[in-house]
Amino acid sequence: MERTADEIADELLVLNSQAGSAVAWKRLVHRWHPKMFAQAKRAAGSPEAAADITQEAWLAILRSIRRLDDPAKFRAWSHRIVANKTADWIRRKQRSRQLIQNVAEEKQPTEADHSQATDSARQEKVETVRNTIKQLPQEQRRLLALFYVEGKSIKEIAQRLSIPQGTVKSRLHSIRQEMKSQLKGQER
Repeated sequence: MERTADEIADELLVLNSQAGSAVAWKRLVHRWHPKMFAQAKRAAGSPEAAADITQEAWLAILRSIRRLDDPAKFRAWSHRIVANKTADWIRRKQRSRQLIQNVAEEKQPTEADHSQATDSARQEKVETVRNTIKQLPQEQRRLLALFYVEGKSIKEIAQRLSIPQGTVKSRLHSIRQEMKSQLKGQER
């Protein structure tokens, strides 16, 4: 199979990026960013989401490009990373929507045929989660509210709080883990 000049150029950029060349890295990003952005936009449906997804993908690529054994596979490898980051973004949005829906349902109870015991158990769980959230420091509660209640993106939260996006992600992850352990401790 004969390779095109673009494919050879990409392979050289990958090799030089793996060797630590900042110039090669910038050129690689410049060449591939529009393609990756378009892929993310098609899948996620919005330019804002695509920007977040593409940024996360580039961070993942930067962290692991040295482990890419065959530079000729960069195209497929990078597209797979974008697809995975898009799937992660969609899952987060679905969880966020579900949480908002659950909160809305609590505010406006439906006339479903639930037994009083089920409603009581559900209300008790909701109250436990609310109490756990109330015990968090104000900064953590604010971060949860921005992400889950207001539906702000990682990028928007980072801009609003003047912190890096990676910090927002790690803080959200830490808060979730802390809440899980607290809730598991309360179930016993």
